[in-house]
Amino acid sequence: MASLRPREVRSRDDMVSKLEAAIADVEEDLAKARSAGNEKKVRELEENLASRQQFLEMARKASADFSS
Repeated sequence: MASLRPREVRSRDDMVSKLEAAIADVEEDLAKARSAGNEKKVRELEENLASRQQFLEMARKASADFSS
């Protein structure tokens, strides 16, 4: 397997970092929605969070696969 150029590695790491930050934001919004008792917003944010977490898992796996 060809090795990645440093720029490609940084790009993958940057994507993972951005996803982690986005997930933290959604988790914060979710906690606020739960505190406010806004069930509709809670459901929307839970779906959003699950989707982002799946994408993050795939991004981490891809990054690990390519950096090996």
